Amino acid sequence: MTAANAINGLARASGGKTNAWSPRPDSPTHWLQLEWPQAQTFNVVHMSFATKTLAPQAFRVEAWQGDAWRTVAEVPSCRQRRYVLGLDSTTTTRLRCVFTGMASVAEIRVYDEPPRLVEIARRVQAAAALPDASPGLPWFFNVDPRKLPGLVIDASQAEQIGGWVASTYAEPYVLDGYLHDGNESKGQKSIRFVPDVLRAGKYEIRLSYVPYKNRASNVPVVITTPTGSTTIRINQQRVPEIDRLFHSLGAFELPAGRGTSVVVETADTDGYVVVDALQLIER
Repeated sequence: MTAANAINGLARASGGKTNAWSPRPDSPTHWLQLEWPQAQTFNVVHMSFATKTLAPQAFRVEAWQGDAWRTVAEVPSCRQRRYVLGLDSTTTTRLRCVFTGMASVAEIRVYDEPPRLVEIARRVQAAAALPDASPGLPWFFNVDPRKLPGLVIDASQAEQIGGWVASTYAEPYVLDGYLHDGNESKGQKSIRFVPDVLRAGKYEIRLSYVPYKNRASNVPVVITTPTGSTTIRINQQRVPEIDRLFHSLGAFELPAGRGTSVVVETADTDGYVVVDALQLIER
């Protein structure tokens, strides 16, 4: 499982050899670096993992620019075995891929492609990152998000890091279910909402979860806007105060567009962490 396996021209196990690289399980950082004796220019990076199940939770691609590493591409939630990442033209002698969670890398390739192919790669990756559409029909929804005020984003439409479990065990919930962390791998799982705010202004931010006695009493929710970050802790054993569905996180001044993120984290929580939906109400 040496690093050289990632550039040996074989992207799958063959002839009794893995043809893949993996970090040591006890390694504090997981990254794989390519180096060239002379600067190379490229705009596409191909990344293949040994199998889909051996892909990391997330990864980013960094290029050495000046005296520091600069991120040139990022995949916040891995859902595929193979990625073709289109990026801005980059010239460097060193490139590295930094992984969240264990990974088994079968192959890395870099190319300098025509602009049209870079744009195709970007469109394909953007489409692949979209959440799976719910197969449920409207009459199977527990709470129809189209009937709720404001902007509502279901947890299935958010960025998921780590393995989250879908459930319908308790009610009420938005759409056709909710997600929980399985009460395991604390600190390695999170769900990130990035709402597309229509216009700048003051908004109340609400989080929906399904309460139960085995839920965490100290779930951290990090709200980040251009003015800074705020961490709010929720006791998910308590019934949400708004229609038994939503808990208010407070009112915030938000910019238009995708300049705000709301991240539900699991580090140091003392029970199951549940995420159902996010709601923004203009004030």
